[in-house]
Formats: sequence, C-alpha cells, structure tokens
Amino acid sequence: MKLRTLVVLLVTLGISAPALAGSPWVPGEGNLSVSTFTTYQDFDSLYARTNRVRFPAKRMRQINSAVRFEYGITERIAADLTLGYAGTKSKVFGTVDGLDDTQLGVTFQLIDEFAYEQVWLPSAAIRVGGIIEGSYDALAFPAAPGDGASGWEVELSVGKTLPYGLGFSMTGGYRDRDEGVPADWHARVETFLTLFDRVTLSAAYDDRRSLSGFSLGDPDFDPTRQAPRLDEDVANVDVGLGYTDGAGRYWGVYYAWTVWGRNTGIKEIAGVQLSIPISLPWRDRGEAAERTAAPDALLAAR
Repeated sequence: MKLRTLVVLLVTLGISAPALAGSPWVPGEGNLSVSTFTTYQDFDSLYARTNRVRFPAKRMRQINSAVRFEYGITERIAADLTLGYAGTKSKVFGTVDGLDDTQLGVTFQLIDEFAYEQVWLPSAAIRVGGIIEGSYDALAFPAAPGDGASGWEVELSVGKTLPYGLGFSMTGGYRDRDEGVPADWHARVETFLTLFDRVTLSAAYDDRRSLSGFSLGDPDFDPTRQAPRLDEDVANVDVGLGYTDGAGRYWGVYYAWTVWGRNTGIKEIAGVQLSIPISLPWRDRGEAAERTAAPDALLAAR
C-alpha cells in the first residue's frame, strides 16, 4: 500500500475520533470515505469556574453516535457531512436526547506533500464549514448534550508524514454560533505511528476555549435561560488504536480524558469507529486511483 494512500485513509477515516477536527489530507478525486463513531462519556465531577466540585446529580452519562461522509470533489478539494444522535442520562435529570448538531464543510488543500520532491514540505489545508443545531433541548441544564446553536467555523491544518511510519498533524480553528453562544477557538496536536501498514497508534492533545460567557456561580447567570452561554473551556488528551484490514476498512478504539477545564464536566470518554473507503464507479481510475493507493492506511486510521 503506497504511503500517500495510507496517510489519507488513516487521517480521513480515523486516527482518533473524539474530535472531528480538520485534516491536511484529502481523499482524492472521486473517493468517498464513510466513517461511523460511537462514544460513551461519563462524569461525576465538574469545574465550577476552575474549581473542581462534585456533580449534583452524582453521575451523568452521554452517548453520541455519528456517521461522517467525506468526498473528494477534485484532487485538492473535499466536502464533508456529519450527522448524528446525542443523548444524556442521569437519575436526577432523566434522559435528554435528540439529533446532534449537523456539521458540513469544504476542505481546500493548499499544499500536498506527496506532489513535490522537497521532502521537508508538509501538507496543509483550510476547511470552511457550517453547523446546524440539533433537536435536543439545549436549555435542559445541566443535562443538555450540546449548546443547540447554528453557526460557522474555519480551520487550518498542517501535517507531515515521516520515515518509519511516523507522522503528525496540527489544527487550529475558530467557531462562531448564534443564540448567544460564545465564540471559541480550538487547537489540536496529534501524532501517529503506523506499523506494518496495518496497525496504527495515536495520541493527541485537544484544547477548546470560549472567548466570553458566564461562569457557574455568577449572580446574574440563570441556567434555565442561559446555559448555552457559559464560558466553557476544556482540554482533553486522547489515545487511539486501530487496524486497517485488507479491504482498506479501518477498525478503531479510542479513549480520552479531561485534563483541565472551566465550567465543564470532567469526563472520561471511550469510543469505537469503523471507517470504509469507497471508490465510486464514475471516478477517474487513472491518476486518481494511483494517488489513492498511496495514503490509504493513514487516512483510514484517523
């Protein structure tokens, strides 16, 4: 399996899925990747401002299931769509669930490291996307599975494959939403190691910071009306393990935990994913087929 196809598969199909961040690699013209994710989150304590306190409902559980489609429009442009379900459950607040926020976007690859002879060049891409709010009750504080707001986001990603199966990617982005939800920026740094073109190990640090908002305990904060307007910051670390089979399907598991936060739950997150690369019948099987044969394994493992 060629290196380029391996990278694209590992990164567009997987490596670690807790954060569906942008990627510097794209599938290639006429290629479709379909990825399914299921995550389980659990927490019994939270950060009120930056102070760690016990959660009043003793324990909160959340399940998210999603399917993500990514299609290569050209060799350098790809479109993506993510649909999902989100739900929380606790003894005190019962169950709050519904359709999760829908994400859709377009990625423009600025630099393709595999298209140049300069070995030091990285891949780089910019993604512009939209967010459509889900159907869950966003005011069901503190059990709402999301903020219930629509908006837009932009992300810049840079990544590089290295000898011996090593590689890394870095993504930074900005998100702005309606309903008074604070704008935020986020950053993610990820490393991965691919062994025998099959097994992928990954580790990442993911950080999201709000630019304004209320804090828990503020005298003018009304959680029944203003819960999505919290000044919520969270930093997670996640690790992943995946396997790419002979058909190019990626099977992965991952685990993440909160290492720091502000006005947010202190969570442990476990998840599984299956990613499938699909070569559509109308795609150009010449140059596009040769290109996809290169980074398949890396895109599959993301």
